[in-house]
Amino acid sequence: MKHLSKWIAKPVHAGRIVRKTAGKLFGPKGLLREALTKQGRTQLRFMFEHSHRASPQFISKWNETERLVAEHYHLIVAGGPFQKMRYVNSSANSGYVTKLLGSYEAELAPYIEQVCENANNGQYAAIVDIGCAEGYYAVGMALRCPAVPIIAYDSDKSARSLCQELARKNDVENRIEIHAACSPLELSTELQKHLTDKTKRVFVLCDIEGGEFDLLNPAEIPELMQCDMLIELHDFLYPPITSTLVQRFKSSHDIEFFDTVTRRIKEVPSVAFLPKRLQRVAIDDRRGHHQSFMWCKARLDTQIRQ
Repeated sequence: MKHLSKWIAKPVHAGRIVRKTAGKLFGPKGLLREALTKQGRTQLRFMFEHSHRASPQFISKWNETERLVAEHYHLIVAGGPFQKMRYVNSSANSGYVTKLLGSYEAELAPYIEQVCENANNGQYAAIVDIGCAEGYYAVGMALRCPAVPIIAYDSDKSARSLCQELARKNDVENRIEIHAACSPLELSTELQKHLTDKTKRVFVLCDIEGGEFDLLNPAEIPELMQCDMLIELHDFLYPPITSTLVQRFKSSHDIEFFDTVTRRIKEVPSVAFLPKRLQRVAIDDRRGHHQSFMWCKARLDTQIRQ
């Protein structure tokens, strides 16, 4: 019981023990390695290693961290691709503190930088954000790409309200169209509107919790063949998603995959003002699962020749 009380009093020690146990279960020689698929092992290990987030100690630390970060940076994004963006006081079902710090989904940052460069060089006719939440990417890219129209979709009414508020706070409300859930017909119509010039593309960012399987289908929306796409994959909800999307787009796009990685404190200098006991809490995106992404770059020259 003494050891158990120490774990509770010092959850970081418990975290080390959890990670060590996870290695024994899911590692190269782990007990469960042969019993599960690679994807199943990855998801289960991620959930096991992050189970401490449900503890009262972690929740208390999280609430304290959120308050300190918001106060310190005055609701202005401290780093990352959208540094200096004025922010709202909550998020819509996604990381909040890491957005203020600028470390949210840091794996996407190189691709977002590439998108902004392409947009500002006239390569994109529009940017479409499907599953925009409170508008971190939609408003951020409106700030970074002032000449390109932004079209945002979200099925959640409260998320759309937050996105509108975020747009107003950053004086880009007249440059963003915010719509409800995106259907194949709506997306096809919107893309047709912006793809009249066959030398240009549209950038599509998609995060719709598995809905990408039904929506992103070039058989129904042939305009997708002329779009660069950054897709958050949700195979843990429906395993065939990734393999199906690859089959749909491998002939028209160059495809890359990348995964979320555990952030290191030294990689996020904006947490330096926090007490050390809260710094690791602050850089946690608070995902409930391992996350993979798919970058699809349209082979536009091929499309034009066709």
